Amino acid sequence: MSTMTGSRRCFSHAALFYSGMEGFLEATTRFVGEGLAPFIRANGYQIGRDIFLAQQFNTAYSSGNHAEMCVMAAAGAGALEKIYCAAPHCAFCAEQMAKDNVLHGATVGGHDQVGWAHPFAPIFLGSQVWNNTRAQLAALQALPLNPTEANARQIGVPWLPTKPKGGKRKAWL
Repeated sequence: MSTMTGSRRCFSHAALFYSGMEGFLEATTRFVGEGLAPFIRANGYQIGRDIFLAQQFNTAYSSGNHAEMCVMAAAGAGALEKIYCAAPHCAFCAEQMAKDNVLHGATVGGHDQVGWAHPFAPIFLGSQVWNNTRAQLAALQALPLNPTEANARQIGVPWLPTKPKGGKRKAWL
């Protein structure tokens, strides 16, 4: 996957999902069509599996739509084996992936995040919410994979009024 550079691009080989965090604007669409499709075909990744584009899942807090969480939201809980990334997984993504037994296909980066949106619940973390991102990571660790409002309130995690619309995926290839 060393040919995948630039913005964060994640892959799961349970099916094959792709997420580019430019919101699937023209530049990403051009990359997907001109760069990724030939790469997938040349390596036979399309054989015997469906391929989807995993899109933004939380439009209310779009700055927190990390590529890994777009893939998890699109695939659903329990559906993935491994997510490969061209960049390190942030600590929040790594924690959520571990809860779902999704193997890390990249190193784990730092704890500091401006914004991070939960793939299955209306929870938004990062320095935009609290200054202490380590405390937020500890709170995320205490939550179940698919938390309820009661779970979040019990440990002091803000439950937002705007629920994520759920994972969006588009069949491709």
